[in-house]
Amino acid sequence: MTFIERMQQEDKTQHIICAFLVVVLLIPAMSLAMASALVFAAGLVKEGWDASMGTGFCWYDIAANGIGVAFAAALLIFV
Repeated sequence: MTFIERMQQEDKTQHIICAFLVVVLLIPAMSLAMASALVFAAGLVKEGWDASMGTGFCWYDIAANGIGVAFAAALLIFV
């Protein structure tokens, strides 16, 4: 399965949307850099949890979180 095919899975779409929304919602309370770092770190912790207790660590989930954070940053910087 290619990177694009993996990123088109419903789970990855949920990661992108959730990361995007959480960054946008955190902006009134903190800087873009802090919100982005917090969301990315939360994603890493969640994947660590999955590695030990759940379905396993997935780098594609981390990539999807990063895409969501990047979309939020682009929206907030350029709009």
